[in-house]
Amino acid sequence: MHLVPFLGVVMLLLTFFLLGSSMVLQSGVRVRPPPSTSLLEPMPRAHIITLSAGRQPQIFLNDQPLSLMGLRTALAEPPRGGIRQVLVRADELAAHGLVVRVCQLALDAGYEVVQATTPPGSGGGATP
Repeated sequence: MHLVPFLGVVMLLLTFFLLGSSMVLQSGVRVRPPPSTSLLEPMPRAHIITLSAGRQPQIFLNDQPLSLMGLRTALAEPPRGGIRQVLVRADELAAHGLVVRVCQLALDAGYEVVQATTPPGSGGGATP
């Protein structure tokens, strides 16, 4: 009789851990990173810079909208937890010049920069 509630809790915890790990590095901004076959180690505590495409591209640092100058100021501040890593999630249609400028800002501020991509053949759908 006491086994059924215990098994229910175990199944809920198992579901939580299985689904929760796939959402660790996802920001709330929808972009479609370009495809690539290269793989790197996960960077779970890195700052996430997201660049959208369009006529008026938007820049987000950890889901907070910023201008290019605001990003420069934010990156100049001491990083949270001492982690000096940045993951750049740029849409595949974002202006290449903007992506390079953002990466250079992070490099100038002393951060290690990694650009996010999607595996080839993954359907090319937008990721949140």
